[in-house]
Amino acid sequence: MMRLLVTSINKFLIFFRSLIFELIRLFLTILFCFVGNLTFFMKLEYRYSLITLWSKLNIYCVKYICGVNYKVSGLENISSNAVIVTSNHQSAWETLFFQILFSKQTWILKNNLLKIPFFGWGLRLLDPIAINRKNKLQSLKFIIQKGRKKLANGWNIIYFPQGTRVEPNIKIKLSSGVFMLAKNSNFPILPVVHNAGVFWPKNSFLKYPGTIYIKIGKPIFNTTNIINSKKNLEDWMNENYSFFNNS
Repeated sequence: MMRLLVTSINKFLIFFRSLIFELIRLFLTILFCFVGNLTFFMKLEYRYSLITLWSKLNIYCVKYICGVNYKVSGLENISSNAVIVTSNHQSAWETLFFQILFSKQTWILKNNLLKIPFFGWGLRLLDPIAINRKNKLQSLKFIIQKGRKKLANGWNIIYFPQGTRVEPNIKIKLSSGVFMLAKNSNFPILPVVHNAGVFWPKNSFLKYPGTIYIKIGKPIFNTTNIINSKKNLEDWMNENYSFFNNS
């Protein structure tokens, strides 16, 4: 009986904390949509600094309200040079947290997001690499073309080569696009793996307390052989993800 009571209390607390967080997130979203769209006259770097404050506040709130903490290893592998950050994709959490973890960055995302009123307009001001996933060949050409310019100007690129959010414990498989970008731009891939989907699940209202583990690998400079590079990175991600589960 006592165990059932504790479980019920825990479930209620998780729901209540998630509700408080979502209400604050809604307020922050409305506020930054309004403020962000007023930054159109600023330089991109200034717009970026202001608008991405929204993400940093969300990470702060979900940590202290919902108990979603994090632990990062491999910080020594981050340098001041631009890289193609290549990560598995499970949650909204990593898209927010990477804005704390890495310096100025742009994202490869679907162009439909830019059509969302206010939110999408603000996102457009950050000049992301927005693609139409239905036309894969054209999208890849655009990623390489714009990605090379962004990297050359010192912007990190955040790339989720799974294409969409994937449930935890599903074997990580990557698309080849990130390796083609690295090969054509001569910029390295910085591999990252995490288990954020365990605590902030895909499309979930509930945010579960616990520690998200993030591991940053060593930069990958040689991607001439795309097939081998893809297999090696998939192996590294899956091996380290298994370590999270056993730790």
